[in-house]
Amino acid sequence: LTYLFIAHDLAVVRHISARVAVMYLGRVVELAHCDDLYKGARHPYTKALLQAAPIPDPAIEKSRPRTILTGEIPSPLNPPSGCVFHTRCHRVIEGLCAETEPEIRELSNGHVLRCHLSVEQLETPVTVTLRETAPPLHGDRRPVGPKLRTRSWRADHRKTPPRPTLQCR
Repeated sequence: LTYLFIAHDLAVVRHISARVAVMYLGRVVELAHCDDLYKGARHPYTKALLQAAPIPDPAIEKSRPRTILTGEIPSPLNPPSGCVFHTRCHRVIEGLCAETEPEIRELSNGHVLRCHLSVEQLETPVTVTLRETAPPLHGDRRPVGPKLRTRSWRADHRKTPPRPTLQCR
């Protein structure tokens, strides 16, 4: 079964996709297997997009690096010449990115990229932590859905009943 799923929610995309194509102004800028893309994004737009996705852990969210895109947001009706991302890219190569559209090239194992930067310049991958499910509890155990259990409670020992806890496998 093959389907095309278009979304802006990167957590959902990670859950249901085997391969992910990142597009900017209607052009694919990076295409890779899901895990490869989330662990080793190469294109500056893909890195910024992954860094913009919120992480539900406040401690990690505060400490992680961010790339804030600046520059002119181009019109999709009149995209810029050359690389469509050059007006917002913080690693733009003057004289090349604005004039020449980058070729699509395969880096490795199905990881496809459209960027003028050399492989060495792109080798700084961004590690992104997007939690697939709830954080692990006590090692590898994870909370079990909506099943709740309560501790034994006797009215003579406590004034208020205990709060329900998640049952773990």
